[in-house]
Amino acid sequence: MTTSEDHWPAYDSAPRDLVYAMGVASLTYNRLELVFRTLFRMTLDLPESRSWVLFARLQNDSRLSLLKAACDDRDDIQADLAARVLHFHKAFGICAENRNAIMHSNISMSAFTVTPTVSLLRLLRSGQWVAHPVEVSNIRRTADEMHTLASFGLTIAARIPATDPPQFFLPEMMRGPLPDIPPLPSSLDYKSQ
Repeated sequence: MTTSEDHWPAYDSAPRDLVYAMGVASLTYNRLELVFRTLFRMTLDLPESRSWVLFARLQNDSRLSLLKAACDDRDDIQADLAARVLHFHKAFGICAENRNAIMHSNISMSAFTVTPTVSLLRLLRSGQWVAHPVEVSNIRRTADEMHTLASFGLTIAARIPATDPPQFFLPEMMRGPLPDIPPLPSSLDYKSQ
């Protein structure tokens, strides 16, 4: 059954697979950021209300700095768990840069290509614009890497000793071997191609 919504928007935007991939990347990043909040709270060992207020007032670079400092300072986080928190720290930074590049990108259609591409546009301090084309498959891979990191982050957050752990941590999340460290995400920056 076809509805008018099947043909939304009526104006030109971009091919559906491209828009869909960008939307999935955006939603997956939102989930990843929620997991980061939980890992942040657990690593800093703060009450929920304080950690949410602090997290909301900070930019990612400050959040990541605090996460790393807290992980380094805590004696009750085992070395293998701390290594995983620090891996998440590095991987989240890459994912955040990728998300920003995707969400602040522009769609370019070229007469010389069969399929439209997304160009990640960056304004340099010199005032010059630099465009970096990215294919739909790269955006899909980025969303998949964010999903993998979110699952990894939630699992390690459940293992961090805390005075007030979240109620949604199930007992099975806090047992068993630590998860393997996933590979670092690929970067969508201008140096990657």
